[in-house]
Amino acid sequence: MMKNRRFSIFIVIILCMVSFSDLKAQAPANDKASVKTFVQHFYDWYNVLQADDDFTRKHHLSPFAFAIKERGNYFDKPLRQAISDYFHKPLKSGETGLDFDPIAAAQDTRSGFQTGNVKQVGNTFRINLHDLPKGKSEKEILAAETFLVVVAVKVGKDWKLANFIYPAKGNMSQTDLIKLLAHQKKFGY
Repeated sequence: MMKNRRFSIFIVIILCMVSFSDLKAQAPANDKASVKTFVQHFYDWYNVLQADDDFTRKHHLSPFAFAIKERGNYFDKPLRQAISDYFHKPLKSGETGLDFDPIAAAQDTRSGFQTGNVKQVGNTFRINLHDLPKGKSEKEILAAETFLVVVAVKVGKDWKLANFIYPAKGNMSQTDLIKLLAHQKKFGY
């Protein structure tokens, strides 16, 4: 009888610890606005790079490579490492690597990048991105198709880009940049 009671008390303590740890994991309400602003500022900067038709010729880097070089501290360590591995492993004969800009989720220039809804999933935030120029209303932004979901995490006091999710489209299933880079690493760049 005493063992059952001790076991019950132990279970209650564990459940309380789990409940309280989950409360700590939830971010303050203003984090949604803060992360949305962080992502929008990054994409406002990136839009200038991507919209410049001569950017690659002038800088000898794609906008994606330039973003990693100039704003590498904006990327979370696991993503930054996966991207670094990708850039530093030479292509084998006949391999193409990524054939699109993973930050823009496109092969061509976008009209613009506008952040939409923000959803918290555990300790990460998922920010919908829409292909629209500046000046559109919130209603127009939210009505537009989400072409990319940016995953961000808070590391200390700073926001970091942790992944880019590419929603399912046509016969393509949903994937993300970390999975694509892992696939490239496994099967060759």
